[in-house]
Amino acid sequence: MNEGPGRAEEALLLRAQVGDRDAQDALCRLHLDCVYAWVRLKRSPLVASRESAMDVVQSVFREAMVALPKFEWGGSNSFRNWLLTYADNKLRNRERFHRAERRSPVREADLRLSQVYASMCSPAHASDAREEVEEFERAFFKLTEAEREIILMARIEQLSHAHIADRLGVTEANSRKLLSRAMVRLASLMRP
Repeated sequence: MNEGPGRAEEALLLRAQVGDRDAQDALCRLHLDCVYAWVRLKRSPLVASRESAMDVVQSVFREAMVALPKFEWGGSNSFRNWLLTYADNKLRNRERFHRAERRSPVREADLRLSQVYASMCSPAHASDAREEVEEFERAFFKLTEAEREIILMARIEQLSHAHIADRLGVTEANSRKLLSRAMVRLASLMRP
């Protein structure tokens, strides 16, 4: 019997749900890049200025692994989309937290300062990659919310145009046009 990627992931999930740490680690590794990219592109400027994307992602995976026994397999991409729902909720909660009036200005200043120093202490060989990511993100955040959303749905969530069209209330043809225009605009905003 030939086991496709969906079946392999389902088997991995079943093992992870009964507490197999190796299977849980494998699931996290399998979806880390996608969730990390999604969080970096979906987080608000407020959350981005106060928390690293990796901290948010680690929190998402930690909570998802605790709730894993409740997950029900719904086919290919269902686990990834479940993780992205956790990430979306986490970002919303972090946004709410950082907007709360009870936040101490001194604590906020200390947090910001520690983030600046942490980024200064990162390995030198990573600086080129970091610059590229930052350049991409600057361009990404110049897009309209609608343009950012369709890029996230198509490129990070990997939804079909049928699903995107359903979410946006447009036709599949319009979904393709909107994505194409958003990608062209993104490319034009990036440095030549």
